[in-house]
Amino acid sequence: MALTPLDLQTLFSQIETIGKEVSAQKEGAVLHSLMRNDVQQKRNAEKQKSVRQADDSGEGPDKLKDKNQGGENSGGKKHAGKPNNEENQEITEKMRSVHDPNLGQYIDISG
Repeated sequence: MALTPLDLQTLFSQIETIGKEVSAQKEGAVLHSLMRNDVQQKRNAEKQKSVRQADDSGEGPDKLKDKNQGGENSGGKKHAGKPNNEENQEITEKMRSVHDPNLGQYIDISG
């Protein structure tokens, strides 16, 4: 099959269009991968900013408080010269000064 001058003229006029299409396909693949990376980075940023649910370790603040009180009394950290009763009074005084009866009763919606 021989090429005629008319066929050559048609091919040469289409070379520019074909070149644009090929370059667009190559750029499209690169842009697609860049967009995929951007989406992944946004997901990672959202994961970092989101609040995660805490693991339920089964030990609440009450158990920790009991361990600390029990550890001081039974761990051999008794103060010399102070009876056990005075130590208990000091602990209860510290607990009273920290305890607020209105804590957690009111919600501040102004902020």
